Amino acid sequence: MGILEKYSIKKVKNKQIAGALILEPIYNAHALHVCRKKPEDESMVVISRKSGKIEASLITGIPEVYVVPGYWLSASNYESAEILIKTLDCNAEISINYPIWAEEIIKGHFGDIETSYDNIYVYAKKYMEGDSSNLAMRLTEDIYNSCKIPKELKGLVCANDLKLESKFFCILENNTVCSIGEHYVDSGSVSAISQIFTVPQFRGKGYAAEVIKELAREILSENKMPIYLLSESNIASKRACEKAGFVLCARIGFAEREN
Repeated sequence: MGILEKYSIKKVKNKQIAGALILEPIYNAHALHVCRKKPEDESMVVISRKSGKIEASLITGIPEVYVVPGYWLSASNYESAEILIKTLDCNAEISINYPIWAEEIIKGHFGDIETSYDNIYVYAKKYMEGDSSNLAMRLTEDIYNSCKIPKELKGLVCANDLKLESKFFCILENNTVCSIGEHYVDSGSVSAISQIFTVPQFRGKGYAAEVIKELAREILSENKMPIYLLSESNIASKRACEKAGFVLCARIGFAEREN
């Protein structure tokens, strides 16, 4: 049986894809977030003609988040993953997250594209252990406007980001915001911690771990699972999230080309 006899390839609305992605809520957290934020946008899928089920999806990242077109590949088998990857321009600027088992497909199609690995960490307990240290606090617009914001942080957060309910937490030292983090990606059952950054002169004090703990505490209070996606080469971030009580859950591939 030929490929086109087994599968159909089409664009469907993101809201129609979410039901398939929720079966792997941790790996697909970022793709589900896009589906929730952009439900009427369309993404490519491969559908089994026999079962009518979605076998693979290629969720397009939110444009304002990605400098180059960003994708999340989710697939139940090698064949359907390869079908979707072949729909992409092999010479274009692109970034794509993919299951590690699909790396041969990625390299075979894109050739010299740069690849690396990310780690997904989870806080694998229902409640945050221990009381709040009171070091980390919510970063509000008032704090942002009244405290010193080092130049390294101004590219990560601005006052406009804090006008509504802030998802950022921070640590202050000598009236200076010295460490921040947020939880922005929300799949409905999973919320991902990101933007963890400590200003260089304040590092080595455990501030990043304290910010991660408070972010996880808030996510748990919302009855969601906290996860943290980070580059496998980022040793400092790995140490901070492990110190905060997170454990390694999965490795995923990341490929990027910028012309």
